[in-house]
Amino acid sequence: MIELCIIHGSEGDCITINDYRIAGPKPWGGGKVVKSWQVDKELIEEALKA
Repeated sequence: MIELCIIHGSEGDCITINDYRIAGPKPWGGGKVVKSWQVDKELIEEALKA
């Protein structure tokens, strides 16, 4: 399983996959997890094919 998170930091929201920021500004000071999901690796791979 892969953890996908939306994190709110002082400069805005970012998206992380397994603690790697993939979109948005760096959440300086750690930020706050707004929402998180457990996702199958296969679903993410299928979405990236599109």
